[in-house]
Amino acid sequence: MSVWKRVRLSDVSRAYAVALLVLSITFAVLVAWSPETSYARPSFEQGQLALLPVVYLMAGLFACATIEVAKRLFSARGVFFRESIRIWLGDAAFDEVAAQLRMGSVRRGPSSMHAAAADFDVPLEQLMARVAVVLERAVDRPLAYRGLSKRLLFAVDDVRDQRFDALREALQVRDNLRLTDSDVDPRRARSQADDAVVVLWPEVEREVALHAQEELNGFQLAVARRWRMSVTLWSLALAGVASLLIALFIAPGVVLVAGLTAPFVGGFLSWVLRDVSAGVERWRDRA
Repeated sequence: MSVWKRVRLSDVSRAYAVALLVLSITFAVLVAWSPETSYARPSFEQGQLALLPVVYLMAGLFACATIEVAKRLFSARGVFFRESIRIWLGDAAFDEVAAQLRMGSVRRGPSSMHAAAADFDVPLEQLMARVAVVLERAVDRPLAYRGLSKRLLFAVDDVRDQRFDALREALQVRDNLRLTDSDVDPRRARSQADDAVVVLWPEVEREVALHAQEELNGFQLAVARRWRMSVTLWSLALAGVASLLIALFIAPGVVLVAGLTAPFVGGFLSWVLRDVSAGVERWRDRA
């Protein structure tokens, strides 16, 4: 796995959001005090200040709408969850999970560049429930899910005994053997390794299943926290940019005030609007 793939998408997203927020505030300060934009000098006229709530509301609406459009049109949430699971499990185990999720989903509409993320573009609780089913299958049938069972087994690194050591060695046989080996019959060695897995796996199945569930719970909490933080920072950044542009057109005298305060007020309004939208969507789904 390359260095770039190991970088969390949430870290990159948050970095861009923070950079955009800092740029919008810096630009507001420069515009307010630049000689070339004297019309945007800070003004405390009643008419100018009365437009601040309008700037806040429009900035919040813009931030909320932009995030929702990105989620629905570009499957931003699905891309975020997919890459988080890939980094968590590794490529081999992730491919097996993605294949199972793809089999259990119904694609709507024509395929696109974001079709691969469509299987992950569901609420996190639903996605983790589906992943938990795949993990249970891997625990029940380790030979059918070699990459995933190997990932789960090696994750139990706090248990050191002969059973786990023998299983780890058996699961690595297929990766280590090559058809060009002259002194070893690869097919026979792989068959013996599979037999060892069949015999030894039931003895460690319970420990592996418990550890997999604990790891899944921790992963769900971490991803939910990172996703929430990413959305929060993007709400602030988009509200900051929108407030700056809106203030320049309708109330140039409050550009500085809007640039410094609207990212937070507009960002808060964006969170409220998103919560209301999510509540309406859940009510519509139940109806």
